Amino acid sequence: MEKKILLICLLFAINISSVKAQKFDGVMGLIERIAPWAVDKVEIHKINTKNKERFEIYTKKNKLFINATSISAASQGFNYYLKHYCFQMVSHCGNNLRSMNKLPAVDHKIIIETPFQYRYALNYCTYNYSMSFYNWSDWENELDWMALNGVNLMLAINGTEIIWQKTLNEFGFSNTEIKNFIPGPAFTAWWLMGNLEGYGGPITDNAIVRQMNLQKRILKRMRALGIEPILQGFYGMVPTTLKKKYPHANIIEQGKWCGFQRPAFLSPQDTLFSKLAKSYYLNIRSVYGDVKYFGGDPFHEGGKSDSIDITLSGKNIQEQMMKYFPNSTWILQGWTVNPQKELLNGLIKENILIVNLKGESLNTWEQTKSFDNSPWIWCIINNFGETSGMSGTLQHILDEPRRALKTNQGKFMKGVGIAPEGILNNPLLYELSINNAWGDKSIYIDSLLYEYMLYRYGKYNNEIFKGLLLLKKSVYSKHSDGSPESIFAARPSKNIKSTSSWGSRKINYDVNSLEFALKAYENAVSIFHKSQTFQFDITDMGRQVLANRGQMTYDSIMKYFEKKDIVKYQQFKDEFIFLLNLQEQLMSTNRKFMVGTWLKKAMCFGVTNYERKLYNENARLQITIWGPDSNPETELHDYAFKEWSGLIVDLYSKRWKLFFDELDMELAGKIFKELDYFSTELNWVKQQQKYSTKPVGNYVELIRKINIYLANKNLK
Repeated sequence: MEKKILLICLLFAINISSVKAQKFDGVMGLIERIAPWAVDKVEIHKINTKNKERFEIYTKKNKLFINATSISAASQGFNYYLKHYCFQMVSHCGNNLRSMNKLPAVDHKIIIETPFQYRYALNYCTYNYSMSFYNWSDWENELDWMALNGVNLMLAINGTEIIWQKTLNEFGFSNTEIKNFIPGPAFTAWWLMGNLEGYGGPITDNAIVRQMNLQKRILKRMRALGIEPILQGFYGMVPTTLKKKYPHANIIEQGKWCGFQRPAFLSPQDTLFSKLAKSYYLNIRSVYGDVKYFGGDPFHEGGKSDSIDITLSGKNIQEQMMKYFPNSTWILQGWTVNPQKELLNGLIKENILIVNLKGESLNTWEQTKSFDNSPWIWCIINNFGETSGMSGTLQHILDEPRRALKTNQGKFMKGVGIAPEGILNNPLLYELSINNAWGDKSIYIDSLLYEYMLYRYGKYNNEIFKGLLLLKKSVYSKHSDGSPESIFAARPSKNIKSTSSWGSRKINYDVNSLEFALKAYENAVSIFHKSQTFQFDITDMGRQVLANRGQMTYDSIMKYFEKKDIVKYQQFKDEFIFLLNLQEQLMSTNRKFMVGTWLKKAMCFGVTNYERKLYNENARLQITIWGPDSNPETELHDYAFKEWSGLIVDLYSKRWKLFFDELDMELAGKIFKELDYFSTELNWVKQQQKYSTKPVGNYVELIRKINIYLANKNLK
């Protein structure tokens, strides 16, 4: 009998141990991928607290112990140890990782909590400006970064194509009609937001299946890492052709968005709405399983709602969502005038969550009293179109969430997040912003930058620290709607105000401080020149310095052109061309700044010749014309410009040559014809030539060349 009891106890103990291990299997897999040298030296245990999520870390006998309330907290705990004790980091813009034989000791138990239930990530646009052609390896790295930085709620909209294909097939749509609704892979975000349909397509059945299978892998990994996915809900967006099949249904045309025909809107009060919703949600359950969170915003950035009962519509949309996924939460974007108060009036507030976008410059949560007392998340965008540019109001981004939490609206604040339109930039800003969710100490930026230096580059360096403080004083000091737009990427004219329709080329910080920062980094190049993170950062700083100087030089060109001072005009024109060529050379030293990297990913995303050709064009369209190729004046042209090697020399430089030739002729009193930049752009989009992904040149020599140029300019 005693042996039997002992056996039962032993089996019970083994079972408990197994449960504990399984709980954190995802975290152990994460550690094995990024720090395999540490995996057998880490032990994770579950702890419970009343309210806040927490992690505790300490070492004992060359072993790291992590106690955590959740999978997400455990991942954050390991990342905290990796950064602050091993001086290593994982980043979108270069990694600083190395093997270690012995674990650095944690002298006393570190205990850190977060007051925020949610740490949110991603923007619909991120899925295209950054992730259009991500394969599984890319997603694996992306999800590891998210988990390490404590993200536990993330937009996950891949694979929505299969849901619409299955749903529309049930409602009499042919495969061709369905394909005319679904866009190409570089434009799905704006389809799901109700801005366009079919653009960049038609895609293939095989591509739809591949996206579905990729999404299944993504969702499985997200759940293993404690990240709740937000899938796309059904909110009334339907193909414009649905009206032909159901002429008596209340289907409202939504007009145009930036020259594109919007999808139509099916009234949630119409009986067809509930039928479509049922099919849509049952297909989601069949394909992707149980889901707790859904996104989708009616009348995003416009649309026609005059004939719609907004309050009743919101109520019906949520009811259908919760009918098939009980107790699910509807994620809404706090953007422009949305979500409308009338919409919120019809909703169960406990089952919504509003992502307050653009917290770096707007306090919409405060103006609307927490969106009429609704649960919400403070979030930043900071980057638009994933354009090249260093920018961000660092102090405000770190201070504002804590201020919000202490206000009367703080009781409705459920989290913080990052929602850049493109995430492959400004690593310092996103790193400090998302990790600001943990701990409750007062924020002293200089100390944060000191710590960042240690784990970004692996050790202390006085010149690097000086450079970071100068970045704080310059590019990360003041607000602007994204970074100042590069003049190099603009369609040339005599009075350029911006590169894209809604941007600005105004530089609102001290450019000298940025240039001093570049010089400080150059002083450390002998120590860090082999570092991935250092090379990315100094190259990006050099790019920004050249872009800023390009602005000034352009202004001088136009000043002396107007004065008809041919000598001075020619001098500054030559200088501008020198800077533009130097930018091309610098960008070609790093594959992250090469158009070939983007285009190769697009081509590899395809399987057939048709797909590869289509995806190549998708990739080229997005970073140039970004609009109907029949509309030369598309509002979106150059919205997602990139200062990338290859694109600079083969498009931007050609546009500037046309412009300068025109100015030369005008100064010479010759007749010239009006320039057609659109044809030049369209020609580049339609080309199929391959670009190299192999870096060329020496970035150190080019950075020195930039600094010599700056020194000579300052002497004049």
